[in-house]
Amino acid sequence: MGCQKVILETDAVALKQAIISDLYDYSSLGVLFKEIRAVLQSAFQSCKVETCPRACNISAHCLAAHGVCMERKSYQIWLDPFPSHVKKLVAGESSLPG
Repeated sequence: MGCQKVILETDAVALKQAIISDLYDYSSLGVLFKEIRAVLQSAFQSCKVETCPRACNISAHCLAAHGVCMERKSYQIWLDPFPSHVKKLVAGESSLPG
């Protein structure tokens, strides 16, 4: 897609730490975290990882849950128009008081 500068958001503080530091490199998933860092460094000019409480981004949580339910090794790309379930998620979130 040509993106060179990205910001990744997660509601998991430990995941952020695992991606931006070597704190979890000796854990059972350490190899995965090292690979994530290598891919992010080689694929993007800059990449920031931020934490955001789940309540502030319900749409992202629901989309991640959708991804977990997908068949193994399958993927979906949505550029435009977005599927109706995505539009409903975002529309519902934007109407929340806040």
